[in-house]
Amino acid sequence: MIVLVVCVTRDSRSVLSSIELRRLQKLAFGSEQQSATSSNENKNARLKALSNGHVRKWEQQTNASSAARQEKELREERQRRIDEEYEARLAAERKAMIDRAEREVYDNTDEVKSLLAGMMISDVYRERAHQKQVRERRAALEKFRDERIQAELDRQNAEAIAAERAAIDERRRIDQQIAQTQIEQFAEYKRARRARLRATVEEGLRLAKQAKEAHKEEIRKNAERKQSIKEQKLAALGDNFRLRAIRDEERRKAEDELAKIKAYAEEKERKEQQRKKIAEDRFRHRLLIKQRLIDAQTEAMNKRMNNEDEILAAHIQEADRKQEERVRSDKEKQRQQKEMIDKCRQVQIAEMEARRAEERRMAQEMKSKWDREKREFDEEQEAGRCRQRNEAEALAEYHRRQMMAKWQREQGQRDDLNQWVRTQMQEHEAFVGELKQVTQKMMGDYADEGRDTLPIAIALSKNASLRPPRPRHVEMEDEIKQLE
Repeated sequence: MIVLVVCVTRDSRSVLSSIELRRLQKLAFGSEQQSATSSNENKNARLKALSNGHVRKWEQQTNASSAARQEKELREERQRRIDEEYEARLAAERKAMIDRAEREVYDNTDEVKSLLAGMMISDVYRERAHQKQVRERRAALEKFRDERIQAELDRQNAEAIAAERAAIDERRRIDQQIAQTQIEQFAEYKRARRARLRATVEEGLRLAKQAKEAHKEEIRKNAERKQSIKEQKLAALGDNFRLRAIRDEERRKAEDELAKIKAYAEEKERKEQQRKKIAEDRFRHRLLIKQRLIDAQTEAMNKRMNNEDEILAAHIQEADRKQEERVRSDKEKQRQQKEMIDKCRQVQIAEMEARRAEERRMAQEMKSKWDREKREFDEEQEAGRCRQRNEAEALAEYHRRQMMAKWQREQGQRDDLNQWVRTQMQEHEAFVGELKQVTQKMMGDYADEGRDTLPIAIALSKNASLRPPRPRHVEMEDEIKQLE
């Protein structure tokens, strides 16, 4: 590598190579060989003085050298054991790597891959058959569970219908009993009305009131019981139109019977309605007063909301004004920054122009020097080319002899390679025969287990037509022959 040194003088600049710089240093500071000679003499004198001192202490040096030798031997022994352990570990790793490579090569052969694919397909068929059986068994269990649920729902439905019918019969019997009791009481009233008119009237009113309350209580209980039964039926059965029709029919009959009973209490009901009307008028009056209070509060709330809207509008105007001021301030800052950037750009342009002028001047000087050196280099190159032509002719003759020897050596390698290929083909045929025997035995085992052997049979038929692949180096030899 040639280092160029730039020397700057008052008039001009010049570039020196490392060879010229070294020549100038020799002229200025003397020869490096002279300085090295003086340094060696000083070193020899210092070593001689040290040697004389060691001779005087020979016994100590002998003991020290013996200890150092023993230490060196121990160190070498430790290093040897470490090297042996390292070599053993490398050999074990190399053997494991070779075994793994051989196993991968065996697993990646077309025959083994085809056999493994057949085994996998057979396992897939077996798994699919098992999944089909599981699905059928699950479907049968779900069907059995649905049938049990439906039977339980039917039983609950029948029990609910029977309970409702029993309740209706019991209610009808009670209503008939009440009606019979009222008829008997009314007959007793007619027989004794002349003798005990006032007492009978009071007793009749009391009994009518009690009957009405009992009737209302019975209606309330019946309604609660119906609602409970309805909720149970809806939770268990959902929408049941048949029960709804039965319930409507029974309700209609009950209403017809109740209409007869209610006719007796219509007079008392009229008075009760008058009392209720008075109570409703009072209630409406209270509602009117409450509505007026609500209207007044609503009006006050609306006024308060209008005031809040005005305050919000004022805040919005203030925010808009501040936003406009920020926009104007940002524009002013951008204008000042743009002016500063323009000034900096002008200064940079001026500096760049001056730098370019200086670079053009230096480039012109370098070009002049380069032209001069190029002429000298071309002259040297022409002389070198003549010398290289002579050397190339001698080298071509040498290469021809080398290629002839290489061709003879490669011919012997081809013969060895052909012998190796024949050996590989024989080993491959033996491997295919052994693989067929293993496949036949595996098909027998699969058949005994009841698994599908068709994929393995297909793999066996494919393996019967396989041939050993051509090694990669054989293909490379063919390509070399074609190129030759």
